[in-house]
Amino acid sequence: MSSSPDPTRSPIPGIPGLDLPSLRKKAEQAPRARALVLIDPVGAFVATLKRPLLPLMLVVACAFAVVPAVAFLASARRQGGVETVVAGQMKKSGAFDRLKLKTVDKEEQAATVARLGKAMTVLVPAAAVAQRLGLLLFVAAACFFGLRGTRKSLRFSAVLAVVVVGAAPLYVHDVLSAVGLLAFDAGTIDSKNVVASNFAAIFFVDDNRSALAVALHALDLFSLWALWLMGFGVVHAAGGRTTWPWVVTFGLHLVVTLLAIVRS
Repeated sequence: MSSSPDPTRSPIPGIPGLDLPSLRKKAEQAPRARALVLIDPVGAFVATLKRPLLPLMLVVACAFAVVPAVAFLASARRQGGVETVVAGQMKKSGAFDRLKLKTVDKEEQAATVARLGKAMTVLVPAAAVAQRLGLLLFVAAACFFGLRGTRKSLRFSAVLAVVVVGAAPLYVHDVLSAVGLLAFDAGTIDSKNVVASNFAAIFFVDDNRSALAVALHALDLFSLWALWLMGFGVVHAAGGRTTWPWVVTFGLHLVVTLLAIVRS
């Protein structure tokens, strides 16, 4: 009796058989699939869960966070020094009032600003990395521990991996911010509003210190996109049927916005 042909083998004589399931599996695990998260989130999260590559992705996420910080420092040096830009930013944000620098003499003001300028060369990149890692780890931990009771097989590494991939809109925003900072002088634009993708920029709200302006700044299209994607990734990792990840992502954003409004 003749046996049925193996569908995973090549029917052409002389050509080695093709293991189609193996090839499909390799395609699903390809690292480049993660880069398609903005247009194919399901495929990106499937690839991420099959092969997390977590350490590498965390390094990439931090590298993107540093890009606009380095661009800001480069633009500041080109304009005349970090100290000059720091002084301008402090006046715009009201930091001069909070630090009571208006009440001291000019020499002491200059010395304080000079110290802050030197510190900024280290603090700006370090703060960018700390903020990015803090966001990713907090969202992943809150989602994981909130779902752990009903999803025993859920792994923290998997949750963190999809959160890192889901934050891709923030990485796009990092690159666009860096391009804007390099194209313009850092002292002439708002370093926190370079891309103008938030509602404050859309509606031309110039007052950065009012409660309304702070709330509108928080409604950034890239940030909201990232919050949705991170939540969607965790839902996918958890097997669906839960809204907890979005409660975590958008709830955190709301709390941070309210705190910023209170400080304004």
